[in-house]
Amino acid sequence: MPFVDTSKLRVIERLPGWHGRYFRSPSMTFAHYDFVRGSSIHEHFHPQEEVYEVVEGELEITIDGVTEVARPGMVAIVPSDAPHSVKARTGFDLGSERKTDQISAVAACAGILRASDSL
Repeated sequence: MPFVDTSKLRVIERLPGWHGRYFRSPSMTFAHYDFVRGSSIHEHFHPQEEVYEVVEGELEITIDGVTEVARPGMVAIVPSDAPHSVKARTGFDLGSERKTDQISAVAACAGILRASDSL
């Protein structure tokens, strides 16, 4: 599977407001997310390194106590076992299909995550 069209993957709402399309390589898990404005992932950590690349909009990302607003073209690298959290500063309006200040991001984990893995 050397090429993946993420627009054709099934969308899964893994956490409230986090709409992701997931795919895997032999050693990594990838997710392409669209967000509801204000949705967040609580602080957590895991043994896999994780990388977020913001494609559109803004994410507030906290890694090991340091918070930055990531915008298009920015990448956030979460080291293994580092506490981190993410909040969508822009995105879908809840209850609407219309995007306002659309936000999309791509996340990759160095390691295979399963649907049963907790965030």
